[in-house]
Amino acid sequence: MKYVVLGSINPKWSEAPDERIRQVHAKLDQLGISVESAYYTQGEVDFVEVLDVPTPEAMLALSLWYMTEGYGHLRSMPAFDMDTVQAALVEAKR
Repeated sequence: MKYVVLGSINPKWSEAPDERIRQVHAKLDQLGISVESAYYTQGEVDFVEVLDVPTPEAMLALSLWYMTEGYGHLRSMPAFDMDTVQAALVEAKR
């Protein structure tokens, strides 16, 4: 399942970005989550990522872990490809 993630970074981690990234990638590996793309941004959020996540529970675990470790906050949104949307539209019209 794909998720678009909007993330913030706690300012204290701006002094140790390599350590934060190492720890986050270790947690991603543990949860079976892979990063399809990642971009640092300016504005309301610090980064945007597209993740491939095995289960909604894995996404929830990542979000809770990220927050409780003090890294910042994640907002996640499930993302659907066009085939999935079209199949859902067929089901919705039944």
